[in-house]
Amino acid sequence: MTRAEFCEKHKEMYSEDLLRTNDVLMRVASNLSDTQEMIERGMDVNQHLNEVKKYIFDFMSVLRTEEMYEREMKEFREHLGKF
Repeated sequence: MTRAEFCEKHKEMYSEDLLRTNDVLMRVASNLSDTQEMIERGMDVNQHLNEVKKYIFDFMSVLRTEEMYEREMKEFREHLGKF
C-alpha cells in the first residue's frame, strides 16, 4: 500500500507527501484514549479496536512498501555504478 492509498482509505487530512510516522502514532494514541473513555462508559469497544488495528496494519504495509522501494533503488544505483 502506498501513502496515497493509505491517506485515501483512512481519510487522512494530510497529503501523502506530508503524512509522517509521528502523525500516524499520534492518531493511534488518540484512538487509544478514545477507547479508554468508551470502556469507562461501559461501551463495546471491539469494533473500535478492530478499526485501530486495521489502521496500524495498513501503515505497516506502507512502511514495508517504502522500505522495499528504497532497497530496490539502492541496488539499482549500485548496479549503475559498475558501468
